[in-house]
Amino acid sequence: MVEDIQMSVGVIPSNDGITPVQETCLRSAGLAIFPVHPMDLATCLLGSKYQLIITGSTSGIVEMMGEIPPETMAHLTPVLIASSTISVPQAIAAMHAGVWSVLALPCSDEELREHLRDGLQISQRRSQKRHKFHQLDDRFRQLDENEFQVLEMIVEGKSAKQIALDLNISSRTVDRRKQSLHEKTSSQSLADLMLSYLEWRMTHKNKLNPMNPVPPEAP
Repeated sequence: MVEDIQMSVGVIPSNDGITPVQETCLRSAGLAIFPVHPMDLATCLLGSKYQLIITGSTSGIVEMMGEIPPETMAHLTPVLIASSTISVPQAIAAMHAGVWSVLALPCSDEELREHLRDGLQISQRRSQKRHKFHQLDDRFRQLDENEFQVLEMIVEGKSAKQIALDLNISSRTVDRRKQSLHEKTSSQSLADLMLSYLEWRMTHKNKLNPMNPVPPEAP
């Protein structure tokens, strides 16, 4: 029996997947089980509605996930393929494409429990990364074009004096913009500001959330 696992699971119906009996077993353990249409998979992968997605088929999933950058994959909702017909080559292709795990059916309750517990832990870590991303995104999207100019020059290692000369502005204006940068991004130091910004830019470069627009480029 699967016990004390608290999470919402999206299940893509499949003749080769988990059985109604197994779904009942999961529900009796306190899990919330929801049917997911294959066309909604992309939205579910990017969202936080489910902590785990289970499907019995590789159809369409390998192709979809194969197009997602590895850096992005680490932030998505984990996918478990639980199937009674999946072949070894299919399982290998699915894992290479980014599917979190493959479980051959039929399986024991203990095997199912271990996979679900592992899935929950993976999901929690990915959820924390998504939360951190959204915090950074909210902060840096407050910056205007002038502040981005100064920030880019800071990251390049330029001094306040050099920034003022390059932008043809006063040192006082540079200081005001730097102060605004710290306030809007909640950074405690220059190093904190630069590290957060580089992490934010790298996340966008790797398209953590393709549904979000690309951050503004500093001229």
